[in-house]
This record gives sequence, structure tokens and C-alpha cells, in this order.
Amino acid sequence: MKKIKYFYQYLLIRILDFYFRNISIEHASRVGAFLFKKIGKFSKANKTAYNNLSLAFPNLSDEKKQQILEN
Repeated sequence: MKKIKYFYQYLLIRILDFYFRNISIEHASRVGAFLFKKIGKFSKANKTAYNNLSLAFPNLSDEKKQQILEN
């Protein structure tokens, strides 16, 4: 089962690599920023940043913290 999962991950990376190599730098930058903005919400770094905001600004509302993290 792991081999199938790794194969699909490899295939996805190869497709993205091919795509980004064949488009302009400006377009690749915009697409990459969009993808990582969407994926970044699920990263461990996002949770760490949220916790750090909570420690630094205990009176800040949850909505404001999310707004800071999104921008």
C-alpha cells in the first residue's frame, strides 16, 4: 500500500515539475503562491505561528489571529 502512495506522490511531483518548467516565471510564481497559501493552512508551521500569536497577544481575538496568518 505504501508503494502505491509513494508512486502517486512521485507522479504528482513530476507533473508539477513539468508544469512549472513550461510556464513563465511570473505565472509560476503566482500559481506557487496560490498553492502554498492554500496548503500552508494545514502545516505545522501555521499552528506554531498561531500559538506564538496567542502568547504574544493574549487579548487578540481568534478572527484577528487568523486574518494575520492569512496575510
